Amino acid sequence: MRVTKHPDERRREIIQAARELFAANGFIKTTISDIAEKSGMAKGLFYYYFRTKDDVMAAAVEDYIAQTQAQVLGIVRQTEKDLVSRIEEVINVVIDFSQDAERVFAELKSSDRYMFHQSILEHAVTRLSPVLSQLVDEGLEKGVIRCAQPHVVAQILFYGFGMIDFTNLDRSVILEIVTQSLGVEAAK
Repeated sequence: MRVTKHPDERRREIIQAARELFAANGFIKTTISDIAEKSGMAKGLFYYYFRTKDDVMAAAVEDYIAQTQAQVLGIVRQTEKDLVSRIEEVINVVIDFSQDAERVFAELKSSDRYMFHQSILEHAVTRLSPVLSQLVDEGLEKGVIRCAQPHVVAQILFYGFGMIDFTNLDRSVILEIVTQSLGVEAAK
């Protein structure tokens, strides 16, 4: 018996299957047939939802960035927590995002699809910058962030996260680099 699903539910399943396959096999090696099979549908039905593998990748990226943005915003809004703790939590979320993105997009950096990788990184920076700016503004207001041009420094650091291979870097070292770059000091 054929199961009919709401188009939004089916689209979500395709995006989730694509994310899993891209993470496991890489973007280049994953085929539309693989995505359709993992989604439990005929290949032709895939084309009802997405025209190309690039389109499903774009949707998967958008989905992942939106989830990360919501997570960061949730941390920023936890004003009952001290600011330095929230800054560290946000940095950890951004590190996680960067590590996950690296697993999926590493092959794109060294291929003819480099510009696709760059556009993903730029989109992530654009979407997350306003949320990160809220935290920077609060840090400036409370005297916890003490550096020249902290918004620019935050963007440079975040953009750099997309270019760095974190494999051999300890998380505490990354936290220290970011907090030192922003001149983060415990509230007095």
